[in-house]
Amino acid sequence: MLSKYASEIIKILVHQDDKFITNAQIAKMLNVSERSVSSYMNEVAQYCEERNYHLIRKRGKGICLRLGVHKEELEQEFPEKNLCIETREYRISYIIRTLIESKEPYTAALFADELFVSKATIRTDIEKANQSLEADHIKIYQTTGRGIEIKGKEFDLRRVLVRENRKIVMEKEDRITDETFADYRIEPEFYGRLVIQYRKKNVDRVIYCVQRLERKIASQMNDYTFCMAVEYICNQIKRLKKECYLEENMINRLGLVDEITEWADYLINYLNHEFKMNIDPREGLYLYILLLAVEVQNSSRIVNKKFLLDKEIHIQDVTEDVIDYISSIVGKNFKEDMLLKTSVALFLNSSLVRVRFGFQIHNPFLDEIKQRYPAIFSACFTSSQVYEKLIGQFPSEDEIAYMAVLFEGAMEEKKRNINTAIVGSGGMGIGQILARKVEDKIPEINVTSVLPANSAHMIDEDQYDLVITTISKLKIPHPYVAYTTPIVSQQDVYRIQKKCHQMKETKKNHNQEYTISSLIKKEFILVEKEVMSKEEILKKGCDLLYKNGYVKQGFYEDVLKREEISASVLGGGVALPHGMANLVIKPAVVVMKCAQRTEWQDGCVDIVFLLALNFEDIQSTRAFFSSFYEMTMEKNTTYLIRKAETEEEIMNVIMNSMNETEE
Repeated sequence: MLSKYASEIIKILVHQDDKFITNAQIAKMLNVSERSVSSYMNEVAQYCEERNYHLIRKRGKGICLRLGVHKEELEQEFPEKNLCIETREYRISYIIRTLIESKEPYTAALFADELFVSKATIRTDIEKANQSLEADHIKIYQTTGRGIEIKGKEFDLRRVLVRENRKIVMEKEDRITDETFADYRIEPEFYGRLVIQYRKKNVDRVIYCVQRLERKIASQMNDYTFCMAVEYICNQIKRLKKECYLEENMINRLGLVDEITEWADYLINYLNHEFKMNIDPREGLYLYILLLAVEVQNSSRIVNKKFLLDKEIHIQDVTEDVIDYISSIVGKNFKEDMLLKTSVALFLNSSLVRVRFGFQIHNPFLDEIKQRYPAIFSACFTSSQVYEKLIGQFPSEDEIAYMAVLFEGAMEEKKRNINTAIVGSGGMGIGQILARKVEDKIPEINVTSVLPANSAHMIDEDQYDLVITTISKLKIPHPYVAYTTPIVSQQDVYRIQKKCHQMKETKKNHNQEYTISSLIKKEFILVEKEVMSKEEILKKGCDLLYKNGYVKQGFYEDVLKREEISASVLGGGVALPHGMANLVIKPAVVVMKCAQRTEWQDGCVDIVFLLALNFEDIQSTRAFFSSFYEMTMEKNTTYLIRKAETEEEIMNVIMNSMNETEE
């Protein structure tokens, strides 16, 4: 007889359609630890062996169950509809979304049946949901004889609905390939999710209307705000079809910008025509605010208009404050960089509106930006406290990451020192146009050759630092190849910049002032025997740094505050918490091996690297993080740390790993 979790694992494998899945993914689906999954996998393997089922395990890929002739048999024995994969986070999101979209009250029994849990669990989930909704001014009520219902203003309900919809894991059969793109700026996964939630016909109609608006105003939205606009308009249309309207006096005070008002009128007309509707003034105001939150290429003419609600905000003054602050942290003067100043002003102009009204953007490169540019990200994170001062709210990590990319680009010297070849189809004329676009958007790049696709195999690595191609599947014998669309979108720019960074990191001298080996000392390595909470672990590490004169008083509180806003879990049971530079006297790293896995916001952690770094030497800091991340993400390193029993053994593991990393 299979245990409950072994049975659930087989259900997952059966419905993977012969695709590989990792232990970490299964653990997240079942809300258990990776260690538990590994334990239950032995039972699964024995079960499959006894029945001649083909279970495959591949390092780096995960587990796969090849069903073959047993496919129909196993699908009947382990039906997908009974798969209990819902985590508490999923259930809470499901409850909130269901209550917002339902016109009738729900019951705990109905939720329990749909989510395969007890009514007591549902009641606990509702308590947690109410806690998460408190800041949104929304509340879930349970009334005897009536059931469970949600109450709040329609504007807030829409914002929360979009947020919760983003937590949905797409069903595999509903994934959309890039061949169905309605616009090059929308990623396949994002488009697929929109289609699931709002139907393909409606999504494509909204995209068409937004594109018409762009043509009308002779300007194009940025990638991330284009996606944001489409998503929120789709949600608005869906709510209107359900006769869920905005209340009167939605906004108490709003100064109108004539140009944006005109844009909103255009958009209303397009939507009315496409959806056979008659959008009233309140809904028009909603679209107006949404368009204020959108960034467009030539929006400089509306920057610093007096439109921001509760108080008059001068974007230019805010921009100067942010640039001055970040300049002081990273030790580089950005004050004379006019291009950066304009870019930051345009960003803040719409970002403040987005944060004020809860229009969330999505940054598909968030994790990579945090990992690759941690110094700049941390500086932008701290500077974004200006949002709190001005509008009483703090921006999301997605917002901070986009700001970080602006400053990271300004960190590089603007010299065309990356010799680049363009390889593509469409003729030399198209290639030359593409070359100009790339050089305009990435000042470091110097395009020295434009080559046809049939010349790709002859490219000399010594002649070019980088190769850029418009043909994604073209095999080019060069270590640094970046793909771009002919449009050269913001996502394309980031991909190219990422390759540039990899190339430079590989080629540069590794003799930095601060190396991992110099920052980790034996006395800062702790092997904990007692089980501790996240707060206790951080307190112990911070106290150790403070007592030895490495950080100032308040470092622990600063680390906690950062953790509340931006979780430091890297994955694989590893956390990388750190405080701000102005509280660091001299740099150091505390390594803590915990007695067992500890809850750490969105995951469980048993290895903690507590960082105390300053940003006086930004180049050294960036190099440090690059090599440190490489080390911590090396599975063998964390495996050996977990096996180690003493501080000396952990020190040896780290030193050996660093020798391999820095060779």
